Amino acid sequence: MHTYIVCVYFLVPPLITVAPTHETQLSPGPSSVLTYTLTCNASGDPHPDITWRKAGYPASKFNASGHLLHLYNEQREVAGSYICTASNGYGDNATAIGIVNIKCKYSKLSWFNEEDMCIVSSICQL
Repeated sequence: MHTYIVCVYFLVPPLITVAPTHETQLSPGPSSVLTYTLTCNASGDPHPDITWRKAGYPASKFNASGHLLHLYNEQREVAGSYICTASNGYGDNATAIGIVNIKCKYSKLSWFNEEDMCIVSSICQL
């Protein structure tokens, strides 16, 4: 009589379990410094790796630490869509998007309209 051992491994593609807040409105404090953290958790087997990106924005401007993305910037450039991608090499990658908006005050408003002959412009200050 022979004894055989069978090992069964279930490989599970990534699934986002906690997506970044879909849309966030940030208002700078008195010092005009913005700090914010986006969270993206995922499950799968093997456990997925999480990566973050934002089109046209260098990764050096934010601090990604696994499932957390820390934004440290006093500039309006932090506004935009951040994409969280979970991948583990099995199945399709899972993605989620968090949108960060910056609420600012307008320090100067003017406009140009042919009918009224006015110049239109706005300057957003943090």
